[in-house]
Amino acid sequence: MTVDASMSFADYHALDRLSAGRINALMESPAIYHARHVLPPTDPNYLGDDDTPATRRGSAHHALIMEGQEAYEQRFRVWRGGKTVKGLPTMSRNSKDYETFQQDCAADGVTEISVGDHEAAQNMAAAIWGHEDARALLHEGKGANEVTMLFDLLGQPCKARADRIITSADVIVDLKSTMHSTLADVKKAAGSQGYHRIAEWYRRAYLETHGRPLRDYLFVSVRAARPWLVWVWRFSAEAEAVASIEADYALREIIGRTATGDWLPDECRSIQTIELSPWQVSPQARAEMDQRA
Repeated sequence: MTVDASMSFADYHALDRLSAGRINALMESPAIYHARHVLPPTDPNYLGDDDTPATRRGSAHHALIMEGQEAYEQRFRVWRGGKTVKGLPTMSRNSKDYETFQQDCAADGVTEISVGDHEAAQNMAAAIWGHEDARALLHEGKGANEVTMLFDLLGQPCKARADRIITSADVIVDLKSTMHSTLADVKKAAGSQGYHRIAEWYRRAYLETHGRPLRDYLFVSVRAARPWLVWVWRFSAEAEAVASIEADYALREIIGRTATGDWLPDECRSIQTIELSPWQVSPQARAEMDQRA
C-alpha cells in the first residue's frame, strides 16, 4: 500500500492498475472496457483517451484551482492572436503566426488554451475563492493535493488519485467543472457519469492505504461559464450503497472476463425485449391503454 503526493499525472496514468475510470468503463459496457483497457494501442479497435478541447479546458481549470497560478502558467499558454490588423491582433488559426505559436508550445511542453478558456479558468478560481465552504475545503487548512494511492483489491493491483485529501479530518475533496446551471442538473450528470462509483472507489483506496474509513467524500462543482456558480455536495447513503454494489459487480466482472477473455456484453446475447418509457407513449395511446386496463 502506497500514498504518494509527488507522483506526476503522466506517471500515474502510465500505471497499469484498476482505477475508478476502469470501473466506470466496465459499467458502461464490457466491450468498451476491452477496447479501452485491454487492447493494445496498435489494434484498430483500440479506444484511447479522448483529447478534446473540453478535456484540455478541464485540465486547465483544474490546474489553476488545485495547483495555483504559477503551475498553471508553466503548463498552459494562451493564444492571444498574431499580427495586428487595423491595430487589433488577429485570432485566426490559419496563419503563420499561429503555426509558430503551436511549434513554440510543443517545444516548451505546454498546452495551448484560448483567451476564453483562460478567462473562464480565472473566473472559476475566483468563484471558488468566494465560496466559503469551497474555499475552506480547497485552500484553507492542512491538506495535500494530487495524492496517488496504490493498493490491492481481490488480488488486483489498483490505483486512485485524489484531488485533495484532508487527512486530519479523513475527507477527500473532488473538484469537478460543469456547464450546468442548477444542482438538479449537476445531480443528473453525476449519476450518468458514475461519480457515485468514483467516490466509492476512493473510499476503498483510502481505507486500504490509511487503515481507516473516510468520514466524508465531498464534491466541489464549479460552473465553467457565466454565472460562475459553485456547489459543494455529497452523495446520500442510498447512493453510496448503490455504488458499493456496482463496484463489487464491476470488480468481479473484470476479474472473470479477464480470465475467460469474453468481453461480449450480456445484452448482446439472445433476443431482447425492449419496453417504451412512459414519456415515449403518446397521450392518445395512453388514454386507450388506460381504457383497456
